Amino acid sequence: TVTQRAKLRDLGALDVDRPVRIVGTVVGENCGLGDCVIDYDDDGDGDGAGTAKAKNGPSPSSSDTKIIHFQRHGQGYHNLICDMWRELDRPIDFDSSDPNLNPVVRPEFLDPPLTALGMQQCGSQRELCSALSPELVVVSPMLRCLQTAKLSFRDHVDKVPWVSHEGCREELGL
Repeated sequence: TVTQRAKLRDLGALDVDRPVRIVGTVVGENCGLGDCVIDYDDDGDGDGAGTAKAKNGPSPSSSDTKIIHFQRHGQGYHNLICDMWRELDRPIDFDSSDPNLNPVVRPEFLDPPLTALGMQQCGSQRELCSALSPELVVVSPMLRCLQTAKLSFRDHVDKVPWVSHEGCREELGL
């Protein structure tokens, strides 16, 4: 099977010199559980205050610098069904269009919503997200992503522009 990374490499999208410097920092041991955040304590006093910047990243005061916060969606029903398959030791072939090998190609999972756990995960990020100062919120048009953004960034709904863009849509399973 061909991985998504291999597809991107074949398309020439990887290992390209770009005039943009991207700095990523995972802060949190349970990143897969929705608590991946950027560290705000850049003044080093341990209080969590300071300007938003990734560790060892560019200063946000530079006019040519934009800070981008990425957030993965909360648990969707497609994630739940995959977890159930794994618990039953059923392998999942995400490159297959056969629903007996890849459960997320079923029509019911074309645009699945968040589960109750997914909504809880997003709600738990609200306080952190409310402390951010976004200029723009860009979100995938997938239902689970819209739900995630609305729950996590709800304090910014009427304060900054929101854009739902197809360029943020995943291709896996479609």
